[in-house]
Amino acid sequence: MSESKNKKTIGATERIKESKDDVKEENKKKRCFIITPIGGESSDIRRQIEGVIDECIIPVLGEEYDVIVAHRIFTTGSINNQVISEIYNDELVIANLTGLNPNVMYELAFRHALRKPVIVIKNKDDGYKLPFDITEDRTIFYTNDISGTAELKKSLKSFLDEIDLIKEADNPITRGIRNYEAVKFLEDTDNDSDKINVGTARLLFNQLNRIETKLQTVCDCNNLKTNTYKYVFDYVPQDTVLDYINEKKLTYDNWTMVLDKLEEYSNVSKSYEDKAKYKFIWNNLKSAIKESELSKEEKVILMNKCSLILRRL
Repeated sequence: MSESKNKKTIGATERIKESKDDVKEENKKKRCFIITPIGGESSDIRRQIEGVIDECIIPVLGEEYDVIVAHRIFTTGSINNQVISEIYNDELVIANLTGLNPNVMYELAFRHALRKPVIVIKNKDDGYKLPFDITEDRTIFYTNDISGTAELKKSLKSFLDEIDLIKEADNPITRGIRNYEAVKFLEDTDNDSDKINVGTARLLFNQLNRIETKLQTVCDCNNLKTNTYKYVFDYVPQDTVLDYINEKKLTYDNWTMVLDKLEEYSNVSKSYEDKAKYKFIWNNLKSAIKESELSKEEKVILMNKCSLILRRL
């Protein structure tokens, strides 16, 4: 009788322990590492990034994530090893590309190679220009002031809602690997009819790369200044955008610059404005391109650009 009672007591104790472990596991926070320039303790960049972390990132992520920054790691050991370990293991990474710091770019590339999720942010005052390899990826451009703090927090929340921590992240490396694997599969297949398509696949991938290169070309457009782009995007009534653009009789180079600049404003604004407005505008732009006097090839390239933006909105 006593032995049976002891077994029941032990069993109940084990169940309680397992239950506590389950609760502990459920309450365990995920980790988010911040890839960022650091600078000296009293430098402007240090003050800026500390403000972004403390006033924007931690308030948004704090309940769900432990936010880790390299210069706030106080455990002994190699800082390089600790940084690599965080980038490798953490569920989420936020990369601040302000200043396009070489260490930041190196660490971002490592995270991309892991095919894990990362949110990219950059100070508008530092410019909208990004390295070519990552220009087509979504970036939050923020303003370093009080209003910008609220806007950045809202944008971060929107990005967090969309991120799938389990699914393989989409980035330049994963896309390149998928292209390579697709061609490799066709090359290695035993099916003769599929082998015929290898050349076609290579041609398509190469053509897509050339189109992406053209879309990122920076062209002079003296008759359309930066404030004009913002005016078109933010203030021209939706039903007159098409007429406004058509009046300019844009060349291909003009169109390229307009689309690039409008893309910058849509990337900045789409997380806290009505997305329907931007979709309406980009569809109008496609219509304007279709009715323009550009060549057929130029129209296809520019309309594909619009379609790419529409898919992101």
